[in-house]
Amino acid sequence: MANLSDIITPTNVVTATSTTTMTNKTLVAPALGTPASGVMTSVTGLPLATGVTGTLPVANGGTGATALTANNVVLGNGTSAVQVVAPSTSGNVLTSNGSTWASTAPGAGSGAILRITHYATAGSGTWNKPSDTVSVLIRAIGGGGGGAGGVTTIGGGGGGGGSGGTAEKFIASAASSYAYVVGAGGAGGAYGNPAGSGSPGTSTTIAGITASFGTGGGNGVDASGGTGGVGGTPTSGDVNIRGGDGNGGALGLDGGYVGGAGGMGGSSSLGGNGSGGRASQGKVNGGVGVFGGGGGGSNGYGGSGLGNGGAGGAGYIEIVEYS
Repeated sequence: MANLSDIITPTNVVTATSTTTMTNKTLVAPALGTPASGVMTSVTGLPLATGVTGTLPVANGGTGATALTANNVVLGNGTSAVQVVAPSTSGNVLTSNGSTWASTAPGAGSGAILRITHYATAGSGTWNKPSDTVSVLIRAIGGGGGGAGGVTTIGGGGGGGGSGGTAEKFIASAASSYAYVVGAGGAGGAYGNPAGSGSPGTSTTIAGITASFGTGGGNGVDASGGTGGVGGTPTSGDVNIRGGDGNGGALGLDGGYVGGAGGMGGSSSLGGNGSGGRASQGKVNGGVGVFGGGGGGSNGYGGSGLGNGGAGGAGYIEIVEYS
């Protein structure tokens, strides 16, 4: 029998009529054509662009999809074709509902904090939303009540003013602008007989919320110190915090020779309460409140004059802006 090398020549064709196993042979030319069936293993050089047809399923390492829309987020879907989430509205974030993901508007604190705006001076104005702001968290505090003056006779100290209440509200999609009013602090009462009571503050308003004012402290009288003012009660916030009440003034000591201490002003959610005038032989004015804190009451007559009540603190607005 002739050797196989004698039969296969550049001009000869070998036709196999039975199964033949070829080992360690390199087929150079011509091309094999398109096999009707079979299993290929350890094949290199397969052209993916022109040599593969159909959609590669997930079970074989594919996506099961023929196309993926630009900028969509791909989600796994078991052995089925992948799912996608479109970006949707500008400013949305990818949010889990416990079982899948969706493009939704950001919730409280879910976006990055961009800036914090403060208004701490009594007056009105308009906040305008910057172009990159989506959500806002607003805190508003009403004006604090003024502290009362001390009485000029036996020496009862004036009561401290109540603080303004605090209202907080989160707005997921902020309006283009909000008009606001920062409440004024109440004036302190003057000493005298009778001594002057502290004046109430005024409310702070913005975006449909009202942070109520604190009332003024009561004036000192011969028989006792003045009563403390009442803290404001806010409305319409997601969180409403009642303002702190002012402390009452004390009666004078040693038959009026040492003036009674004035009451401390009520504390707002940020503190800011004015101190009461200490018991003294001289005059000690009540401390001035800030951030809606109540003003302190002055001390009573102590042999060499007495003081006036401290003014309540102006209200306060804080706007935290989120992307």
